[in-house]
Amino acid sequence: MAIKPIGDRIVWGWYKLAELLSKVMNPLILGLLYFLFITPIALLFRLFGNDPLRLKDNKGSLYEIRDHTFKKEDLVNPW
Repeated sequence: MAIKPIGDRIVWGWYKLAELLSKVMNPLILGLLYFLFITPIALLFRLFGNDPLRLKDNKGSLYEIRDHTFKKEDLVNPW
C-alpha cells in the first residue's frame, strides 16, 4: 500500500520531464532541420535561378481560352 503513492509520484515526475523535453527539443530539432536542409536548398535554387513554382513568370494570366465544343464522345470515357 505504501508503494503506490511513491510510484504515482515517480510517474508524475516522469511525465513532467517528458513534457519539458518535448517543449524544448521539438523546436530545437525543427529549427535545426530548417537551417541545415531547407535554407541551403533555397539558397542553391536562388543561386542557379531555379523557380519551380514559376513565381517570376510574367505572362499576365494563366487562364487559357478554349474554343472546344463538347460532344457526346467526350463524355463516354472521361477518365
